[in-house]
Amino acid sequence: MRLQTQKLALSAATGGCLLAAAGVVAWGLQSPALSPLGNYAVSTRTTPVDDAIEQQPAPTREEFAQLCERPLRRPLYDPPPPKPVVKQLPPLRVELLGTIIDGDNSMAIIRSEQGKVEYRRNGESVGPVDSPARLVEIQSDSVLLERADERVTLKVQSNGRR
Repeated sequence: MRLQTQKLALSAATGGCLLAAAGVVAWGLQSPALSPLGNYAVSTRTTPVDDAIEQQPAPTREEFAQLCERPLRRPLYDPPPPKPVVKQLPPLRVELLGTIIDGDNSMAIIRSEQGKVEYRRNGESVGPVDSPARLVEIQSDSVLLERADERVTLKVQSNGRR
């Protein structure tokens, strides 16, 4: 076969393909919509999974953005949580010098860490500023202090004098 005859045959085949494609498009626009299975009956039953998917609302833009920000590389298991750090409170470096008992006006005479003498009532704080103790009860020779979940009793230091 000559080269000119081959070109003519290929041009004719190309033209035929283009006409067939145009015919298919025209037929698709004219004919009524058919199911993918033709005229066969199509089942309308759905599965519970399909129902659940249809009932879920579409994610919002913010939810989708959060989903996109999730790290894809994660460990295959969750590591155990870190052990809680128990904060060790510094010791109370206060000394009970004496008490004044007068009903609701009772007071405790306390020497602070710096050597300063302070008068405290029930409910007031005693000790360092970063971890003070609260004065709970004043008795004749002792006071009860509460700090965190700990209760401490301070007694009057007697040096043989009264």
